[in-house]
Amino acid sequence: MNRFTPICPIAEIPDGRGVTRFVGDHMIALFRERDRVFALFGRCSHEGAPLGRGAIENGEVVCPLHHWRFGLETGTCSTFPGRDVDRYECEIRDGIVWVKI
Repeated sequence: MNRFTPICPIAEIPDGRGVTRFVGDHMIALFRERDRVFALFGRCSHEGAPLGRGAIENGEVVCPLHHWRFGLETGTCSTFPGRDVDRYECEIRDGIVWVKI
């Protein structure tokens, strides 16, 4: 696709938390820190746990299953280098989160 797609209102993403949304067959994990939103591939690269259910700690999402850590801004895995997840460009327009898929 490679275009911006509206995903959800920013109000649906609690501050300091994540949610999971689907765009077609793409599972996207959205995370909010105050007025910033980050979008990562929705499954952990370890065993496929839903990253949208993970906690945010020090700029990383912590997988809810085995606690692997991924940078919100990059998708880089700090637990096991090289096991990164995709990061998607995102914007907030008129209160709606748009993700480039």
